[in-house]
Amino acid sequence: MSRWMLAVVSLASMVGLAQAADDTQAQATLTTVSSIAPDLRPQNVPLDYVITPNGYFECGLVSQDAR
Repeated sequence: MSRWMLAVVSLASMVGLAQAADDTQAQATLTTVSSIAPDLRPQNVPLDYVITPNGYFECGLVSQDAR
């Protein structure tokens, strides 16, 4: 009986962790160049461009992956 309860508790914990990870990713937002301090902004990049791991792009060209 105790093994059964341990299995149920373990499964419930894993489901809770998976939901917490989903909530964290859902809160991600795009960061624009205009939100950077003026002295740290890259030169010649428009203020409405967003920052990505692959560079700076127009907001309309960037989509968020909802994994």
